[in-house]
Amino acid sequence: MLCRLHSATAKSRPILRTNVAIGGILHSSPRTVGKHLERIFEKLGVDTRTAAAVAPRLAAKGHFLPYV
Repeated sequence: MLCRLHSATAKSRPILRTNVAIGGILHSSPRTVGKHLERIFEKLGVDTRTAAAVAPRLAAKGHFLPYV
């Protein structure tokens, strides 16, 4: 797992951060970050950060992404 985490690109690393860490970067509360993530998950039709991170790659390969 450490090797995969280390090999994550700079753009993909933020998805692995906690709401507290993201909130610190964006100067927002963890609750606000959570609400933003909920809306993103809803738009993508997913319910986890992992699924949200994979969704654009699947869409680029032509896989169907259900929009809620």
